[in-house]
Amino acid sequence: MEGKIFCVIGLDFEHRQRAIEKIKEGILKKECVSLNTVIFYCKDLNLQELKNTLYTFPLEKKRVVIFKGAEHLSKEVRLFFLKKLKDLISLNYLIFEIEKDHAQFIHDRKVRENSFFSYLLKKCVLRRIISIQEDHSLNKLISLIRRNKSAQAFYTLEKMFLQSKKSENLATQILGALTREFSYLPNFYQKSKYFQLFWEADRLIKEKGISPKLALEILLAKLFEIN
Repeated sequence: MEGKIFCVIGLDFEHRQRAIEKIKEGILKKECVSLNTVIFYCKDLNLQELKNTLYTFPLEKKRVVIFKGAEHLSKEVRLFFLKKLKDLISLNYLIFEIEKDHAQFIHDRKVRENSFFSYLLKKCVLRRIISIQEDHSLNKLISLIRRNKSAQAFYTLEKMFLQSKKSENLATQILGALTREFSYLPNFYQKSKYFQLFWEADRLIKEKGISPKLALEILLAKLFEIN
């Protein structure tokens, strides 16, 4: 199992992604061939979906399998891993990404007493991400949009809504900030296109009854399509 199973644990999203990219680079150098990457989001992952993906892939090809939010793995999936982990790593490199403070997670009594996580931590190559104060501010979101950092922008938006008590007020603040930010564009046609998207998002919330978070996610997707 040596060098085939990795755990990336920490609260900082960007540093976790960098750690995963470095792991993938190291695997590529080791294998000297291109590898397929498969990503599972563990909060919604069920055992049948996992089996269908893992067992229908061409057996002669190796791949990197990333489990995002591995702290949310269901009991049946954890039991499956305990039984099949040795078989899975014959053709797979497994990366378990965990959004927890690494010190708290490793020393958590429930984790140490959990048969899967205790086994995983003994067998994996561990990448600890130092916990820093994450910035989930409106300014941070605007900056990410301007720099075309889609993954970080969606993550920041998610955190902003989790921290906010009044989602509609937050959506209004975000739309107002975006309008001010893009009002400085010199190109009138481009500016009008952005303003139309902001107006449509506002209508989704106030007239269509769409949740503010979903309306803003739709808006972000359209903004990144333009960029």
